[in-house]
Amino acid sequence: AAILARVVCHEVLPADVDRVITIDLGDILVLDDIRQLWDIGDHMEEHHFLAAPHAVSLHHVNGGLVIYNVRRMRERNFSGVALRAAEDGIRAAAVDESWDRACLRDQSIINIIHSFREEFGYAGPSPVMILPCRW
Repeated sequence: AAILARVVCHEVLPADVDRVITIDLGDILVLDDIRQLWDIGDHMEEHHFLAAPHAVSLHHVNGGLVIYNVRRMRERNFSGVALRAAEDGIRAAAVDESWDRACLRDQSIINIIHSFREEFGYAGPSPVMILPCRW
């Protein structure tokens, strides 16, 4: 449940919170000034709700470090987007063994709305900004 809290953070955080950074503390080390990561949020394009690194060798967006634009998530019904992505992931897992049937997590939702958006028929550009490799 806590792992999905990230994709609904805009529903539970106070209204004056516009941006958050989430980090998996168990397997990520920050070896530089995290302010540089925070400042990347100032450069997100208008259609971006969040920013996360792409794990090229694993062929997915890594949900272990994410900048969430909480204000945009509220304004643009990200709850509806996340719910649709969760439903798409559950349906895909029912018919395709390559989808993880055991656990739908925030990273799964992020990948559906970014990496699999065409496959599932999502309109427009991806709401995910890919972070520079160093992050």
